[in-house]
Amino acid sequence: MRWASPLRASTQPTVCYFLSGIKKPTLWAEMVKQWKPCEKSTGPTTPEGKAKSAMRGYKGGQRSLMRELSKLLKEHRNALEQMSE
Repeated sequence: MRWASPLRASTQPTVCYFLSGIKKPTLWAEMVKQWKPCEKSTGPTTPEGKAKSAMRGYKGGQRSLMRELSKLLKEHRNALEQMSE
């Protein structure tokens, strides 16, 4: 069995091992309903935290470079094929 995350307790009926004695998924789901973790989640509040979270999706700009390279290679290949005809 997999470890149950408190945030995924409602979607995955698994056994929770980090709380000893609680092994029934329904009991864990009831505890999460009382705990209400989503109401306590506020996200980043400081400017540094907001800047850090804004960069989570940044991939380094390599995809756009690869697209440009692919486009140039296709143009080069097409030009070579036209020259050989």
